[in-house]
Amino acid sequence: MKIDKYKDSIFIRFDERAEQFKPVSTFPHYKHWLKVLKYLKKRGFEIETPKYFSEQNWQKASHKTAIKNSNGVAFCLECMNWQIKIEFGHSKNIWEDWGCNFWSLTNDRSKPLSYLETKAVENEVRQILNFLGEYKNHDIKRTAEEEIIFKELENKHIHPGVDSIEKLCEYVNSKEDSRNYIDSDGKRIVCGSVKYFYDYYKGKRLCCGIAYHNINNMWWVVTPDGNRRNIASFELFDYEGQSRRKELTKEQKINRLESELKKYESKKNYIRCISINKQIEKLKTSEPMYYIWSLKWNKWWGANNSGYTEDKRQAGVYLESNILANQSYYNDGVSTKAFKI
Repeated sequence: MKIDKYKDSIFIRFDERAEQFKPVSTFPHYKHWLKVLKYLKKRGFEIETPKYFSEQNWQKASHKTAIKNSNGVAFCLECMNWQIKIEFGHSKNIWEDWGCNFWSLTNDRSKPLSYLETKAVENEVRQILNFLGEYKNHDIKRTAEEEIIFKELENKHIHPGVDSIEKLCEYVNSKEDSRNYIDSDGKRIVCGSVKYFYDYYKGKRLCCGIAYHNINNMWWVVTPDGNRRNIASFELFDYEGQSRRKELTKEQKINRLESELKKYESKKNYIRCISINKQIEKLKTSEPMYYIWSLKWNKWWGANNSGYTEDKRQAGVYLESNILANQSYYNDGVSTKAFKI
């Protein structure tokens, strides 16, 4: 269950989707819908089904209005097949012909709220958000392994017949070798085994976890802290004394420094720019550098073989030794052309 607030609406989203156009009572999150209505009733709101929807039998229970006569605050609620939407405002701005939506505050037909009316709405919204926050914290949380199996049950075509971690490992490990199952060292990844990777969110630090196949060449890695990461097979490896922080290539160092340089230029921190420029020049003098032009897309290659740009200043830099070692990729004259800096 996930709770989001966007502008004048609150969304309570659920993992499991119900079949559309079925009675609300058959929805997996029907009990959550009842708890929200019960809370609003406890807060003094009168809950009704708008006239329009009371005439539509198949949608009768999925749309409600909750109005508090003491201060005019109103909520329009809708129970959808995968979420509960709660739109808030003031009763004087509810559509008369529809009965479950508000005139937008930017619409000429909406009536402006007084200071006290605005504060009353804000207070009721704060109260329901507090309730939803406490309610969410008491919701049952699945472990990382349970989340993986939950996803498997949603996508039965990927690993047919899998309903447990044990069956997932058995199914994947019985499959023939595939490039989707090969790690960065060319070794077959065993589903359920410990694999290592560099976590880019933690400053490229060395991390490990138990790997379970997800889809194509992507693998779930359940880390010791109980979280799961979606990692590509070519980023996984066995530990053989690797450094705790990933060592950058010369190209990566230059591209990273170029990115930092642009950031400090925008902040007009020219003293820092001078220092970064010196580091870049020192790295560039050790070996000739090139830009790569895509003849196919008529754009420059981005940094680290990723993306394209029309702005040469945003282009990535590439070492001459790497280009000479792989001319068919970097400088074949058909799809790519290397230009010396």
